[in-house]
Amino acid sequence: MTQLIPYLRSRWDELLITGIYLNSIVASIFTGNVQVALGVTLGGLVFLAIIFKLMTLYRRRLPMHGDNVAFKVPRRGLIFTVGRQMDTIRMALQMRKPEFIAFICSMETESDAIRLAEDFGYDKAHYKKEVVDPYNVKEIRTKTEVVLDWLLEKDLKTTDVAADITGGTTTMSVGVFSMTEDRMVDSQYIRSQFDEQNKRIDGTQEAVFVSYYGRE
Repeated sequence: MTQLIPYLRSRWDELLITGIYLNSIVASIFTGNVQVALGVTLGGLVFLAIIFKLMTLYRRRLPMHGDNVAFKVPRRGLIFTVGRQMDTIRMALQMRKPEFIAFICSMETESDAIRLAEDFGYDKAHYKKEVVDPYNVKEIRTKTEVVLDWLLEKDLKTTDVAADITGGTTTMSVGVFSMTEDRMVDSQYIRSQFDEQNKRIDGTQEAVFVSYYGRE
């Protein structure tokens, strides 16, 4: 027991993410209901945001929702988790037009990240990609810190940056989110409404905050 308590204190975030949150996601997926799965995913991220804030004793405003609030805050840099659904990333790039972008992608989606950068005219000085194992939280956290440091080296402040965790695997979203929480960087999610066949309804996308630290 004396060894267990220090272990829990030092690894509480990984245990919370892998032992509780990811298991909840898996259980919700097996219900076969996309709305339930999305609700558990987004609700869990909000819950994690609150936990991380309490653990760091850092009091800020709670995540904001409604009327595309996440797109109303100016951003010079955006970080994206990249999955097979490119529409939300394209939507964010078209609406925000950040100066710098960074991608957390897998080997399977690396070519998609490169194509996105090319389609929107970003050269290698203005975009960065990090390839990760999409199911390895620790590696995803490490690579997220790499791209955050890269953005700050470009003379950006943390308030100039946000992470969009809509795409990719749930593990990718959680890994990126947990690191941005450690660094007190805003995170956002583009939610959508679905029809009776669980297909995304065009025009219903809305950018909301998962975590918001405000601006100086």
